[in-house]
Formats: sequence, C-alpha cells, structure tokens
Amino acid sequence: MGRGFTLLQKRYRLGTFAIIGWFLGNGELVSDVVHKKDGGRVEGEIVESKSNDTTLFLKTSFGTAQVARDDIARIETSASFNADYVQQKNSTPPTADGEYELALWCLERKLMTEYRLHLNQVIERDVDHPQARKRLGYVQRDGKWLSEDEARSADGYVKFRGKWVLPQERAQLEADRSKDSRRQDYGRKIRLAQKGLHQTDKPDRVESAIEDLLEITDTVAIPLLMNLLGKKGTEGDREVLVRVLRGIDGDESTVALVTLCLEDSSASNRDDSIDALAARNSPALLGRFVKELKSNDNNHVRRAGVALRTLGDKSVVPALVEGLVTRHERVYDPSFEEKLAGITGTSVKATQTEILPDGTMIRRNLLQGQNAQQAFAPNVPQRQVIVETKQNEEVLDSLISLTQENFGYDQEAWRHWLAREYRDEAAGQAKP
Repeated sequence: MGRGFTLLQKRYRLGTFAIIGWFLGNGELVSDVVHKKDGGRVEGEIVESKSNDTTLFLKTSFGTAQVARDDIARIETSASFNADYVQQKNSTPPTADGEYELALWCLERKLMTEYRLHLNQVIERDVDHPQARKRLGYVQRDGKWLSEDEARSADGYVKFRGKWVLPQERAQLEADRSKDSRRQDYGRKIRLAQKGLHQTDKPDRVESAIEDLLEITDTVAIPLLMNLLGKKGTEGDREVLVRVLRGIDGDESTVALVTLCLEDSSASNRDDSIDALAARNSPALLGRFVKELKSNDNNHVRRAGVALRTLGDKSVVPALVEGLVTRHERVYDPSFEEKLAGITGTSVKATQTEILPDGTMIRRNLLQGQNAQQAFAPNVPQRQVIVETKQNEEVLDSLISLTQENFGYDQEAWRHWLAREYRDEAAGQAKP
C-alpha cells in the first residue's frame, strides 16, 4: 500500500508540474487546430496513426473527430502554437498595456486560459485598468470594482445551485425541490403499501399497509394517491383511498373526494366519499355538484343528486328542479363494416389480415372498384348526434328529501311551487 501511495504522489507531482509549465508558457497542453475552408475549426490532438490521404483524425474532448482533407484550409499544430506563444510572450513588455495586448493576441487564437491569465496579470499591474476589468466581468459601483458575484450579491441576488436568483425565487425553488423529494418518497411508500393491500392471505400485512397509508397527511401525495390507488387501483384500494383522503385537510383532498363521488364505479365508495365531504364546511362543494347537474354525462347528474341530498342544503332546490329531466347528446359514428352492412344488408368485413410465407403480416382491403365506391352511397349509415332525454330518479329523491314535496318529474309544477314558496317567504318577511 505504501508503494502505491508513493506512485500516486509521483503522478500528482508530475501533473502539477505539467500544469505549472503550461501556465508558464511552455505550451505542452495546447491543442492542434484545424481551420476549415467554411470558417469552422476543430481543436484536438491529431492522430497520425489513423489519418490517411483523404481524412484527418483528431482526438477531442468529445471523442474522435474526422475532417476531410479537401475541407481543410490550414493546420496549426501544438508545436507552432508553442513557438508563436513563447515568441509573443518574450517580446511583450512587462507593463499593464503590454499584458493587455498579449491577452488580446491570445483571444484571437482562442487560447482562452492564457487570455484570462494575462488579463489577471494586467490588473495586478494596474488595479483600475478598465478594459481588463470589464473583460473579466467586473463592474464599477461607487468607484469600486466588483466581481460578478459581488455585484449580483449587492443587487440583492442570492446563489442557488449555481444560478443567481432573487431571495423569494430561491425560497420557491427550495420549496419545489422539497416537494419533488417528498413526492418521490410518497411514491415509494404508496407502491409498497399497495402491494401489502393485495396480500389478502396475510391479514396482518394488509392492516399494516392500511396504517402506513393513513399516516399520510401531506397534500403533495394526493396526485400519487389518486393515480396509484384510484385510477390504477382496485375497488378495495379505492375504499382505503377514501379513508386516507378523509384524513388530509385542504381543498386538494376535497376536490379528490368530489372526483370519487362522481366517477367511482362502486356505489359503496361513492357513499363513503359523500360522507367524508359532508363533514367539511367547503363553500365550493355545493357549487361543484350543482354544476354537475348540467353535465352531459348522465352518471354525473345522478351522482350529484345523491351528493346534494346528503349535504342537505335547501339553497340547491332550484338547481335540482332544473336537473330533474336532462338532455344528453352522444355521437354515433358507424364503423366501415356497419356502413357496408347498410349497403348489402349483411355484415361484411372490409379488411382481412394475411400472413405471408416470410412471416410478414399485412392487411388487405377486401373492397375494390365499384364495391368501394358504394361505401359513399346515400343509404349508408352516417355519423349523427343522438339526443336522449333522461328522468333522474336520484335528483327527484333529493328534492323530496329537502322539500317534503313530490311533484314527480313535472318541472312546471315544481317551478310553480317554488314561486309560491318564495312569494310566501317574501310576504312573511314584509310583515311588521
């Protein structure tokens, strides 16, 4: 181990000496530069062993590059760079202006490390050299030269992950980063617990998984819960989901419970969701369900009626009256086979799948010529909008429960009753 450490020390010293030599101008680390006729340039180390009469190969920091020799205008090798740089450096007077001219000379030849090196040497000789200061990114404030970092800090910016941002932006970025981290943690936790829920032969594991999920009270986890346990979950998963959402405060969980009320295929889960919502005092709840009474999805209309009955607020009675009988549109778009059946009177396939001897699978059109043209005949079934009128029993049940009246699906009778109720109420309020 001692010998290995000694070798490592030697390599470190050699690397250090090479870097020092490069900064002193011996140029050993300067690359070859290929100038192309179109104005482009490629920097790297020419690989003579691979190059030939037609192509030049260079080893660059991004890998091996190839340049056609016909596209090359000229080549500057590292040796020529070294000689030019050393000659230019030796002829430069040891003054601030001399160092500045040498820096510009390096810039023209894309020697960026040497360029910055000599700019720094300029301000060592003349601390107020304006051109060198500006090229190094300094700005002048109240007679003082400030680096970019100092200037940005003076302007009230702070650094966050290598970028300058305002303090409030940093706070938001840190919060977002925290959310991302928490979201990843919750994703792992929910997936692991979901596996436990499905181990029905191990009751202890199921109970432990439920307890783990009920510990979640962070709104950041709600989209994951809705996706994993809701959209992709089983009926049993969604039953647990309702229990978890019940324990999370805030509008996000309320919206999630409303979604389950309207879309869950299980009546039991929908009822549990409504019960969870009934315990919340959210002004937006009634408005959301009243809006669904006008939905084109009749399932949403009927399920909104059930929810409004449970919530028990009589202010929604006028909206329930209008939702008693609703019209719903659906688009009927006949398939090509149905169109053919309309022409021939029998069910006919338009295509046939065939496997060729080489294993290729193709789909052939069975209709050609006149038969294909008949698909556009006037008697062929066409795309149409079908309007259906629905009487919503759940909405009627809510009206009866809230008003103790029953006029069936007669909306006019309900409207007349509402008018009398409002008139009598107004008259009662007007009495001294």
